[in-house]
Amino acid sequence: ACGAQVHHFTWVDDFSAARNAALAAANADWNLVLDADEWIESGTEELRDACTFGPLLGVVCIRSEYDLSGHVEHSNSWIARLLPRGVRYKGRIHEQPAANLQRVRLPLVIGHDGYMNAKLDRKRGRNHALLQQE
Repeated sequence: ACGAQVHHFTWVDDFSAARNAALAAANADWNLVLDADEWIESGTEELRDACTFGPLLGVVCIRSEYDLSGHVEHSNSWIARLLPRGVRYKGRIHEQPAANLQRVRLPLVIGHDGYMNAKLDRKRGRNHALLQQE
């Protein structure tokens, strides 16, 4: 009802290929890249302003949750996830945007629960095979 489109991609053991297929289907000037196990926690107010600074790679805080000795711990990583049109990824695993643009930290915080034990069990072994292929 809001105009969203669904596109399909056949997994080829390559995270960059999947991200690049999604970016190729997008028609926006800017793309905020999120994984299925991520959500926006805070900082959306400043997001629109960041898109007026000219071409840059917007680096956001990924706040990951971990199961540790029976309780949940958090760890922060800063990763480029706001990309201007035309930027693509490289690397089969631990993919990164391939662009010689200034990286600017944004006040956007992305929650991530993909490292919780229940989700890790489903991913077990996947990255080893991808690293071998890389």
